[in-house]
Amino acid sequence: MLPLMVRDSLAALTDEDPNALGVLSPQSGFDPEGDGYDYATANYFGMKPDNAGHWSSRAPNGQLLKGRKHLTWPLTLMGEDQSGYVIRKGRDGRYYSFPRLWDEE
Repeated sequence: MLPLMVRDSLAALTDEDPNALGVLSPQSGFDPEGDGYDYATANYFGMKPDNAGHWSSRAPNGQLLKGRKHLTWPLTLMGEDQSGYVIRKGRDGRYYSFPRLWDEE
């Protein structure tokens, strides 16, 4: 059985409810197609920057926190792929990353 956050995140990819992740991700005004970073969701999950000041690209529920036009989006794509993750756009318009094995289920 998949962890609850992962199951809810996967539901956002397939549910007809566009707000399937509403309880996990605040509506922050973040544009997943833009060049920003979703600090509201990162803070919601208690995420902090590392010692170098870098914020993680992925929230614990699999949601990607950078917009597609973010300067380092290509590095995120490469890192997710090298780590065995696949990225999918949810019905909520946001992007999610999951271990490749779960995508094949």
